[in-house]
Amino acid sequence: MATAAPSFKTEFIDDKGWRVVTASGLGVGLGLSPMPFYTIGIFAVHLEREFGWTTDQIMASTFFMMLANLCAGWITGLAADKYGVRNIALVGQVGLTIGMCLLGLVTGNLYVQYAAWFFMALLGLGTLPMTWTRGIATWFDKGRGFAFGLALMGTGICGAVYPPLTNWLIENFGWRQAYFGLGLLIPVFAMPLVLLWFREKPAETALEGQETRPANLPGLETKEILKGYRFWIMLLAFALISFGVGGLLPNFVRLLISKQMAPDQAAYIASFIGLSVLFGRALAGYLLDRIWAPIVSVIFLSVPAIGCFILLGETTSGTTAIIAAVCLGLSAGAEFDL
Repeated sequence: MATAAPSFKTEFIDDKGWRVVTASGLGVGLGLSPMPFYTIGIFAVHLEREFGWTTDQIMASTFFMMLANLCAGWITGLAADKYGVRNIALVGQVGLTIGMCLLGLVTGNLYVQYAAWFFMALLGLGTLPMTWTRGIATWFDKGRGFAFGLALMGTGICGAVYPPLTNWLIENFGWRQAYFGLGLLIPVFAMPLVLLWFREKPAETALEGQETRPANLPGLETKEILKGYRFWIMLLAFALISFGVGGLLPNFVRLLISKQMAPDQAAYIASFIGLSVLFGRALAGYLLDRIWAPIVSVIFLSVPAIGCFILLGETTSGTTAIIAAVCLGLSAGAEFDL
């Protein structure tokens, strides 16, 4: 017997999960995952000019961001299990605000730049998608993939805004003040909504004055997961995806500039990545509820190869660059859903 598709009303209104999805969308959009990645290529031009660093040296900053994730990401997951994802998200938002301001205080010492990126990531780990998707997962059974997709669309929306906004802030206030401005977006827009709406679904309705506990999700125990082969295959696969997709995102603007494109035009075209991430998030989430996940993965993760072939030449037109941006964004949009 065919199972009925989850209704929008049941999943998003009656259950009030739409509030968690909305808060998560803004939280992940103004989080560690998109904010530094979508803007470093724009800041790189000005850091080169002021400090004389090379593009390779500046882009190496993202390695230290990933190093912080490697060192402490698992601790953040354990803390979320113990203290709740809402608390971890709020702490991470305060930390990321401080971390973004730290990037605006760097000196001409390249090691200070790397240290700032490491501590920025360390302080903001609680804003990564794993925090928000954990909260959403407690509210949804049917339609969970679509709920993930809607929330993670926040990355695409903010990703489309970051390049032109960052370019405008730098041109009008300077690159240091631009970092401060980006950091302040978090407490002004994201934190109030997280305080009001983001929380895990209680396992049972609590009486007044009684403590509630988060609902437990079905699944395997940690020891069972580590003994099986599926976890390790997924770990290897997504590590490779991070190189192939994540490696292109922060370098896209600099790549276009190296092909004789003006910085403001490159920033404008980069906004198409965010827009296509937006579409990729929703489409991948919708398909994952209906089609075997590996098939969805193969389709979406093959698309950025087209964009890479488009960008092989020494120069590129605005139209072909936009096509490449869309290809990259569709894959980046599906990555977290998968």
